Amino acid sequence: MRRWVVAANSAMTTLLWGADVTSLAEAPYTPPFFDERTGPAAELGLSGEMLTTFPLLGSFVGGDTAAAVLATDLDRSGPPRMLIDIGTNTEIVLAHEGSLYASSTPAGPAFEGGNISVGMRAEPGAIVRIEVRDDGAVRPTTIGTVKAKGICGTGLLEVLGELVRAGIVAKDGAIASGADRITLARGVDLLQMDIRELQLAKGALRAATKLLCMTAGIRDKDLARVAVAGVFGTHLRHDVAIRLGMLPEVDPSAVVAAGNASLEGATVFARDPEAARARLADVRSRVRHVELATRDDFQDVFVASLDF
Repeated sequence: MRRWVVAANSAMTTLLWGADVTSLAEAPYTPPFFDERTGPAAELGLSGEMLTTFPLLGSFVGGDTAAAVLATDLDRSGPPRMLIDIGTNTEIVLAHEGSLYASSTPAGPAFEGGNISVGMRAEPGAIVRIEVRDDGAVRPTTIGTVKAKGICGTGLLEVLGELVRAGIVAKDGAIASGADRITLARGVDLLQMDIRELQLAKGALRAATKLLCMTAGIRDKDLARVAVAGVFGTHLRHDVAIRLGMLPEVDPSAVVAAGNASLEGATVFARDPEAARARLADVRSRVRHVELATRDDFQDVFVASLDF
């Protein structure tokens, strides 16, 4: 028998099972079902083949996050640890004293180069970093060492890190000269509104990690490990992300790249379905979903997380 293992987000899992996704588009954004179809591991026989989907953990924390929990061993006993799967929608899970605090935050497409005037995919011509010389001149480095065409998501973060370090961009995100743009290369200008776009994305992510820690009653420095999943997280310079106030304030050595943790979690299930099914049941029983938008302190924490 051939087995299909699907570790998908809440919307995709819902659509796969043919259910109505309307409830995910309206507050409080609850999945349309939490029955046998969502886990601990739902299965359906299809002419000699078996389809298995990972459980939804709440709202937009879907089966892909459940798979990532298995891949990063977040369900195992240990000191406080955090999983951050960065994307247009960012999912976060904090493990502390037997509980798994889970939440998500819409970070927008800035981390992937979207909504940025010169944003582009990580391909030849994309700026990945810059050097600001003593005379203020900017020297860019591109993928493929070819003429600069734009800037990719991880490049945007590194560029901002250098611009803030050099004092060209202030801590509050304003261009220090008062101009509305910074020229990175001929034909490639970083606009003030681009900086604001990244600020909003990183502020939302940072507010979410702070609020989960507050819910669990711990501080950033209590985190023994922060696993960053996703393509963006794989290429992210963790020290820059911490310095800019995007990731929890831990030592950079505590941050690890988890890669495609969702795929790895699906592989864990495929290798030993019975053991993985038991782990997923345990995960479901220990998850505490935290709806950040309904917290009275969300706006205050979000605003406090905007500065670089």
